[in-house]
Amino acid sequence: MPMKVLLIYPYFLEQRIHEEDIRVPPIGLYYVGWMLTAHGHEVNILNWHDKQERSTEIREVLIK
Repeated sequence: MPMKVLLIYPYFLEQRIHEEDIRVPPIGLYYVGWMLTAHGHEVNILNWHDKQERSTEIREVLIK
């Protein structure tokens, strides 16, 4: 039975020196998404590296 899967690259609690180090989700997240898609699941990947100031937006997406 296919599932809907949400993969999230979360924001960091600590300040990073170089934002470009965290702007792009790790490639492993895409590999996991690809494998799930290959097995018939619906996958969405969200990049929330900059969402620490928008907790209401995060809550709305998770409820949906």
